Amino acid sequence: MSFVEKPPYFGCPNGKIGLLSSMFTEPQYRRKGIAKELLSRVVNEAREYGCGVIQITASDMGVKLYTSKASRISANA
Repeated sequence: MSFVEKPPYFGCPNGKIGLLSSMFTEPQYRRKGIAKELLSRVVNEAREYGCGVIQITASDMGVKLYTSKASRISANA
């Protein structure tokens, strides 16, 4: 996760944005809730920093994880 600040806009009034990319789980550890837990921790860190938005760059494999949490991320981050 990296953090950037941009001029405020309607969807992010304070301009603080979290950028998430390159999250990866080794094949032998997949389907054990590790990515879900990591994502929760990242969202909490972004919330603590004051991010109004988290922008995610996802692989095809990661889309399901991120879209299942998308409303939670946009609502709480």
